[in-house]
Amino acid sequence: MKAGEKSLNEQIVLLQERWELLRTDLEQQESLLTGEKVTLASLEEKREAHLNTLTRLDQTLIQLTSEIDTKVSDVGACGHQIQELTQKITEDQGSLSHLYAEFANIEGSLTKRKIYRRKKKHRQKDWKQKYVR
Repeated sequence: MKAGEKSLNEQIVLLQERWELLRTDLEQQESLLTGEKVTLASLEEKREAHLNTLTRLDQTLIQLTSEIDTKVSDVGACGHQIQELTQKITEDQGSLSHLYAEFANIEGSLTKRKIYRRKKKHRQKDWKQKYVR
């Protein structure tokens, strides 16, 4: 039995050595797995942060697109308003020119009447001096 016992002890020692190797290998694998889990968690956090950033950027894009559309519309309205005002100014300038021409005619007529009245008054004065004494 000693030989059988010795053989069993050798097998036990071999099994214990194998067990120790397996346990060490398992600990290394668990350590690697823990590291991978930490890396995975970190990557998931980064992914979530990037998704949040993309969502914010999408919202900003929508907001900026809306603002751009509004500004383009405003520019179009301003262009239309500029055309209307330019047309109104042109019309007003024409009316003003017409009014100045009328004013010049009236002023000319008034000047002619003043001259006529002065001459008439002067003739009346001369007539009075000549015939009324």
